[in-house]
Amino acid sequence: MPTDPAREIVKAVDRLTTQVRRLADTMTTPVTTEPTTGSAALCQPATARAGRYTHGKRHHRVDDDGAAYRDALLVLLSRAARGVLTPDEGPLLRQHVEHLLRDRDQLAARVTTLKHVARSNRDHHHSAARALERVQALADRLDADARSIAPDAVHPVAAHIRAALNAPPAEA
Repeated sequence: MPTDPAREIVKAVDRLTTQVRRLADTMTTPVTTEPTTGSAALCQPATARAGRYTHGKRHHRVDDDGAAYRDALLVLLSRAARGVLTPDEGPLLRQHVEHLLRDRDQLAARVTTLKHVARSNRDHHHSAARALERVQALADRLDADARSIAPDAVHPVAAHIRAALNAPPAEA
């Protein structure tokens, strides 16, 4: 049975690639601080990535857009995808992911709180609008009663109510 030389070459290259991968996996890969993906953050100066500090085991972001954090996470994810994470990088990747999950949970809780506040404010607004309508209706009834006595009469209480409703809001 004749063999195709091109197929034999492809098989040899495949075996060689497999061996190189195995050798690379056993070697300790140096840790790099630059992402291996096409991140736009690569073009940013180091000062744009500064702004994080560590207090104890908690990371705090100070006036940054998260570029350094994303870069570090992209490096770890890229290395994990290639299967070349060092023993120290696995826990670091987990720490980054847990940090993102905590941030997400805190943001979700904050969104829930803000929704409750917005709903409460809307309810208060509707209540105030209904109360205002009732006060205006009262002033109209008072004026109607006064006009039943004299055609051009204005009830003094209704005049005070209208003046109060038209007055600019008091400063707190």
